[in-house]
Amino acid sequence: MPNVGRWPKFIRAIRDGQRVLVTDGQVILKPGTKSGKAFARKVYLYVADVENVEADDSSLRFRVKATR
Repeated sequence: MPNVGRWPKFIRAIRDGQRVLVTDGQVILKPGTKSGKAFARKVYLYVADVENVEADDSSLRFRVKATR
């Protein structure tokens, strides 16, 4: 994942900015995609300050410090 598509740009922005947008949504079926699923975002909830950003081939992890 860290070296695929848009992920390097997103991961770098999270590491540099130390913030993420927390959203709410649902997983929907999307035939024809690699996983067969997609995420339908419903609403943006808040901005969270993060630290300890880590990414590997299958996941992105970070610790939430505080919300705004």
